[in-house]
Amino acid sequence: MKRANTTFTTTLIERKWLSRNAYELRCTRPDGFSFRSGQHISMLVGEDERDYTIVSPESEQELVLLIKELENGKVSKKLAEMELGKKLEIKGPDGYLVERPTQKKRVLVATGTGIAPFASLVANGMEAVVLLHGARCAEELYYRHILTGVIPTYMPCLSGESCREQNGPCYEGYVTGYIEDLLPAGDYDFYLCG
Repeated sequence: MKRANTTFTTTLIERKWLSRNAYELRCTRPDGFSFRSGQHISMLVGEDERDYTIVSPESEQELVLLIKELENGKVSKKLAEMELGKKLEIKGPDGYLVERPTQKKRVLVATGTGIAPFASLVANGMEAVVLLHGARCAEELYYRHILTGVIPTYMPCLSGESCREQNGPCYEGYVTGYIEDLLPAGDYDFYLCG
């Protein structure tokens, strides 16, 4: 896919903090804007530009983004403090992490906010043999409550805290450890983000 240079105007509607340093940003979907689940847009804030993956499915009338506020992040900090109702320029969509036809079983592997494209892909109907979501702590398992209901093979992998207090399945360790220890041998298509 070629990088889309089309610029659109969007309006910030809502900001919801999901953890101490990550938030969901909801924006209007500009007229004529279309995308494929798994793609991202560039948010233009002053002279700065940053790519964020669209969390919402293709059919949703708003654009939802999952943003990790970085200590030195020029765009993430500005968006975290920006007044709701503000108009912003976006470019895109762009990106290759989209559903592709296959006869193989799909394994989706995300860490942290890398869950964003998979939330969109799964909401849009993509099937997978397993969705692994790695995080240091349960607070960083964004969209867990939604994904657990949509994809029965959702598996959180916690590398920084115990799974003892978790409701439902949980793997203690990194996503790579789960793949080595528990994923049955087979011919898979892997989708990776994070």
